[in-house]
Amino acid sequence: MILANAASLTPYEPGLMLLAVVGILVAGAGIVRALLSLKLIKHYAWILPVTIFLTGALWLFLQVGKFVDVPNLTALVGFMLSFLVFLAVLIPVARWVLPSRALLTRSGVPVLLRWMAVVVLAFVGMFVLLSWAFPNLNFTPVFVTSGVVSVVLGFALQDLLGNLMAGLVMSVERPFKIGDWIRIGAIEGHVVEQTWRTTLVCTRNNDHVLIPNNLAAREVVVNYDRPTPNHLVEIRVGVAYATPCGVAIEALLDAAGKVDEVLRAPAPEVYLKEFQDSAILYELRIWIDNYGSLLAIESEVRKQIWYSFQRHGVMIAFPQRDVNLRQIVEPKLETCCRLVITGGPLRGTMVALDGGAATIGRAADNKVVIADQRVSSHHSVVEPETGGGHRLRDLGSRFGTMLNGQLVESAQLAQGDEIQIGPVAMVYETHAAPASVQVERRIVASPPGRHPSPNATTGASGNQTSDPAS
Repeated sequence: MILANAASLTPYEPGLMLLAVVGILVAGAGIVRALLSLKLIKHYAWILPVTIFLTGALWLFLQVGKFVDVPNLTALVGFMLSFLVFLAVLIPVARWVLPSRALLTRSGVPVLLRWMAVVVLAFVGMFVLLSWAFPNLNFTPVFVTSGVVSVVLGFALQDLLGNLMAGLVMSVERPFKIGDWIRIGAIEGHVVEQTWRTTLVCTRNNDHVLIPNNLAAREVVVNYDRPTPNHLVEIRVGVAYATPCGVAIEALLDAAGKVDEVLRAPAPEVYLKEFQDSAILYELRIWIDNYGSLLAIESEVRKQIWYSFQRHGVMIAFPQRDVNLRQIVEPKLETCCRLVITGGPLRGTMVALDGGAATIGRAADNKVVIADQRVSSHHSVVEPETGGGHRLRDLGSRFGTMLNGQLVESAQLAQGDEIQIGPVAMVYETHAAPASVQVERRIVASPPGRHPSPNATTGASGNQTSDPAS
């Protein structure tokens, strides 16, 4: 600043002006820190009221004391007092006029935009109050100097300013919010934090990636949660040419309907995409509303497709090639049969059927124990057939035994058949495996809310078993 009446300053007046400004700021910070240590206040926001009080006290002292020899000091203190009061009024008014919740919701004004408005208004108010306190003040050198400094800082901080402006634009446009699943370039994950400089994204591998805002503003941003969380998933599978199209489509739709995470509206659809060399390519299109569980949902749908194809007699196509071998050594194989529990308690447990008949019921002497009132003491039995395979036979139960959605009394089991007894669903599987010693197992399905016995062990084939004493 250059004062027009600078020649009239007394020798000690510039020192007093500097001492007053520094003394007020230091005293205000010291008082606030002392109040914080005494736990009389909770945050540093009190520094503005404390500084206003100290400045007002000094201004009253200069007015009452009639210090006619220091008019510039009195004017400076008056400017400080008016400017601090202006800030004390401007900040709460800005919070009321420009409420900020943009980082959490899509309503409100971004915090960065509100603070930039406060800074601009504070600069305007400062120059107005300076003109009022010092009528003869010449602002030309100030603007010339600030212009040169701005150019220098602009070249030195162009990346930082680019991030700042990009963060401001993104805060106004709001392409995403915290918690949204997004993809920026090759980075995919959910938004953890968004600041004026960077956007923090947590990937599927639980890695936190900081993306500069100017880079995010140049890339294509895909938001999987906006405007709705519904997301289309395409699963392709090749089917042998011998399978009729209607059977293949029915099997795919049946598999999609058995996964709870697949939305019923919009309904799943199947399209015949391409006739390939070894297969007919079908595309199952399903809708989900939780993109974060995409991999788990796709895995469950593919498992249900395999079971559904077994029930409908659909063969998954694969390339075929003739190979001539001089010597073929075939290991000794035997057909292994088992029940895989796919629903209800102990989901995922496998029950071997190589040790003879396997009874299912509520009594403790059954091989598969289901503790549910809808299950009879000896509900049903899976017993081996003379010519191979197994037969499911109901033992006069109260509620009956379901096989592939129908009540049956006795039926030959085939690969992929689904058995429903009370709350437990299980699938019959057969496969060829090297000959091995089979271990007798007994599976206990606890009621909902209970956990398997801590004495549970794992058999030779990886099946979960329990202590016979239980």
